[in-house]
Order: sequence, then C-alpha cells, then structure tokens
Amino acid sequence: MIKKPVYKKYWFWMIIIFVVVIVIIAPFIINESYKTRRGYITLWGADDVLSYFGATLSFVGTVALGTLTFWQNEKLRELNNKLFNLEQKSKRGYFVPQNRISAKDFSMPVIVSHFLNASGIVLIGCGDDNIFVKKIICAIDKKRYVENNEEIFVTTDSEFKELHIPVKLNEEEAKKEKICIDVEIYMENSKGYLYKQILYLSFSKEDAQNLAYSVTAFNSKFADM
Repeated sequence: MIKKPVYKKYWFWMIIIFVVVIVIIAPFIINESYKTRRGYITLWGADDVLSYFGATLSFVGTVALGTLTFWQNEKLRELNNKLFNLEQKSKRGYFVPQNRISAKDFSMPVIVSHFLNASGIVLIGCGDDNIFVKKIICAIDKKRYVENNEEIFVTTDSEFKELHIPVKLNEEEAKKEKICIDVEIYMENSKGYLYKQILYLSFSKEDAQNLAYSVTAFNSKFADM
C-alpha cells in the first residue's frame, strides 16, 4: 500500500486548526476581552468588533472562492486545450519510399520504380488523413541543402498519392555509389495540425547511365512544428 506523504497530512491539519481558531475561538476572545474592561480601551464596543470580524471573514471567503473559481477555470482551459490538441493530432498522414514491383510477385516483365533518379525522389502518401505539404528541405550527405517551397496536396487513400521531390545530384554526388539524403517534410493535416516528418534515406546506385538509385536503408520520425 502506498502511503501519503507526511507533509501533506501536516499541512492539512494546520489548515483545519487555523480555520477553527479564526472562525470559532476568535469571537470568544473578543467577547472575553471586552468583558474584563482591561488593557487598551477602544471607542467601539464588542458588537462593533464582532461585526467587523464577520465582515472580514466574509471578504476573505469571497476572495478565496474567487481564487478557487479562477484556478478551476484555468485547469479546465488547460484540459480543453489538451483535448483539442489530441483531436487535432488524432489523424495524420505520412510518407514512405516508393515500392518496387518484382517479376517474382507478378506474371509480367520486371517493373522497377527507382527511388531516386534524374527527376528526383518519389515518396508515397500513407496514413489515415490527407496531407497538405507546406515545405520540403533535403540535406544531401549533410553537405548540400535543397529547399522546395511549393505547396502540394497529397492523398493517402486513392489517387495523387505520389510526392515528387525535385532533387538533382551535382557532378560530385553523381559519381558516388552510395548517397544519403535526409528529407524534412513540413505538413498540415485536415484539422489544421502542423507537423513535420524527417526521413533518413540511404541510396545505392543501380543504373549508372541513368543515375538511378534504390533505397538500402530507411528511417523516419515526427515532430511538431
């Protein structure tokens, strides 16, 4: 069994004692002080002091109630914001590298869909929501950066699932047998949630004449914008 922290019990009983002293014992102290007629003699009587004491308690209670109401409203607002954010993030589309079609799977000639060629990278939209692409940044071997600010709408359940990223290799890069490209895709879902997907792609040259590459490794992660 998990025991409650001792300090919580301590503060609970301190508050109870303070309330009892203020609300119950203080009026008796005032009354007894005026009965003895000793000490500092005031121009007002015990009934005046008791009325003032009651008004003060009422004021303190009103302030405490207002503070509690404000605190509850803030907690409710935070909860509503969390629920709204969860609702915004409930559906999300994402991208994966384009698939290859092999003759082993179909009774037809070999069809090869290259992941990277002279026209750029091809990704496929997946997930449970359509994607509105805002911006794409590609880092080629973490040395050269290519940015594309063209806004693109990509579906994830029917047509227009392909995302073509125009990345062209320079002469030095085209000579490499292997190349790594990190792709940052800034997106928005149908509920207005802004997020980005970072794809880490490793390519291996497959066709030197046409500069066609295939993916040898793939990883991905998501982040809020």
